[in-house]
Amino acid sequence: AVWLLTRVVGSKQALLRAWTSGGALLGTWQLPAGRRWVSGLCGLGGGRGFLVTSVPEALGAQPEIWRLRPSLTTCVGAEGAPNSFPLRGLKPALD
Repeated sequence: AVWLLTRVVGSKQALLRAWTSGGALLGTWQLPAGRRWVSGLCGLGGGRGFLVTSVPEALGAQPEIWRLRPSLTTCVGAEGAPNSFPLRGLKPALD
């Protein structure tokens, strides 16, 4: 799969998206709101997910590193259509 972290033009929404090598969308995950997500992600390999960075929108907030572990098996609906849903149970990788 090809993975991209994208921002929706005209909004503060950030999405993690996965495509097949042939260009078919596998799924879309909405990242938590209230943060400015840095473009790009670091793949950890071996199905361990990705590291991404954000800064909470509150003044004086410190940058955060997040570990995302999306699952392609839960991303595709019963009819095979890609779903769009929020990642759940996320916490910053470093406290």
